[in-house]
Amino acid sequence: MLIRLIVLFMLFMPLGMADAIVGIRPEIHETADKYDVNPILMEAIIRWETNHGKSKAFQKKKNVAGIMGKRGLKYFKDHKDSIDSLGYILKVYQDKGLGSVPEISRRYAPDASKSWSRNVSLLMKQIQRGTWGTYVPEVTTSSDED
Repeated sequence: MLIRLIVLFMLFMPLGMADAIVGIRPEIHETADKYDVNPILMEAIIRWETNHGKSKAFQKKKNVAGIMGKRGLKYFKDHKDSIDSLGYILKVYQDKGLGSVPEISRRYAPDASKSWSRNVSLLMKQIQRGTWGTYVPEVTTSSDED
């Protein structure tokens, strides 16, 4: 019961508040476009794996998604590299026919597959509802006047 309350607190605590993940949304969307994967899924994974950007892995290792290496959590030179790694991983899964959150969770977080899937799905719904604001891509215009 206590664990469930903690999880609910973590999921709903940031309602309406800006956070570190909002700041990397442009990179998330750029990477999602590059690999043709769902940016909302990417953001939900990042939010879950880093406790909305508050984890030491996010802050010190620039690891946005709990990506593991041979010696534990991988260190990245910046968040953009880590986001790119997540995009690539999701593309590989997608190419193998793993498209749903439960299918992805069995590969990405096999030890916590059911809870991971449930929480990532919940976060996806919150992102779609605009809990942390909506992402509006920067519009660039070019002038044809010379």
